[in-house]
Amino acid sequence: MAAGSDCDARLLHLAGITPALSTTALDAVHAALLHARERRWRVSFDVNFRAKPWSADRAAAVLSPSAWRADVVIGSPDELDLVGGPDVLLAAGVAELVTKRGADGASLRTHDGHWTAPPHRVTVVDTVGAGDAFTAGYLSGLLDDLAPEERLARGNVTGAFAVMATGDWEGLPTRDELSLLALGDGVALR
Repeated sequence: MAAGSDCDARLLHLAGITPALSTTALDAVHAALLHARERRWRVSFDVNFRAKPWSADRAAAVLSPSAWRADVVIGSPDELDLVGGPDVLLAAGVAELVTKRGADGASLRTHDGHWTAPPHRVTVVDTVGAGDAFTAGYLSGLLDDLAPEERLARGNVTGAFAVMATGDWEGLPTRDELSLLALGDGVALR
C-alpha cells in the first residue's frame, strides 16, 4: 500500500506459511501486522505450520509473537500448541481461538465461552485446501457478524465443499450455495 493511502479494510489475515518462505516474507508479515494494528483492523492468524521449510522449534519461535498479537488465531490442536497453547494465547490477548478438527468439526474458545460445530459427512475427493476453505468460511462469518456457532458452521460447510472437489479452491461454494449441504441425500436441484 502506498504511503498515505488508506482503505476500508476491517480485517487482515496472515498465515504461518508466509514467514517460512524467506526473511523478506517474515519482514512483510511483521510490517502488515503493524500496519493493521495502527489502523485498528482485526488481525487473524492461521498457524498453518508446514514441517518442510523449517523445524517446529524454529516455527514456534517465529510464529508465536505474531499469533500472540492477533485477535483471532486458527489452527489444529497441534498447531495451537506450537504457538503456546490455548491458555497462553488467551492470556496474551487473543479474542478468538478457533480449533480446526478436520473430520471431527471445529471449536471456538473465547473469554466468554466455548462453542463446537459438528462436521459434515461428505465424500472426500481431495483434502488439499480444506483448512484454508474452513478459515475463509469462518472469517466471512466473522465479517458478516454471525454468532460464534454460525461462524463455525460456515467454516465447516466451506471446508466440506473443498474436500468434495479436486484442487485447493475449485469446489468452494458461493454464498448462494452455502445451504446446499443441509438439503440432505437424494435431493435433486432443478
